[in-house]
Amino acid sequence: MKKLLFIVFGFCLILFSCQINQEAKIKEVAKNYLEAVGNYKFEEGRSFVTDSSQIVIDRMVSIVKVMSEEDKEKNLPVEIIIKQVTIDKDTAFVNFDTKSPLYTHNGNVYLIKQGGGKWLVDLRKTFPKKTKKQS
Repeated sequence: MKKLLFIVFGFCLILFSCQINQEAKIKEVAKNYLEAVGNYKFEEGRSFVTDSSQIVIDRMVSIVKVMSEEDKEKNLPVEIIIKQVTIDKDTAFVNFDTKSPLYTHNGNVYLIKQGGGKWLVDLRKTFPKKTKKQS
């Protein structure tokens, strides 16, 4: 009986440690993405998003191009604080705070697990397409 209890306890411990490891990976990807984009390092940020999210990065780049260097520098550095991670199978929801010299913002990003277990930010879910209300 003790042997069975030990096996069950060991299995639960392994599952718990795997969950902790997944959460750490998700936090790392989300934080790296948010810090890169928040500090105008869009090319670095590209490596943390899905292929279908690249167009959103392109739009961010085009918006920031019209900003003066002075305006950009006023907003730096940006600090990201991950507040909560919720995992549901191959998707994750990350709640975070962004702090900069000009503002504090609370937001969310969604991540999906790609082949090979790699987690990436999915900007299609983070910024869903708005649809018109039907009358």
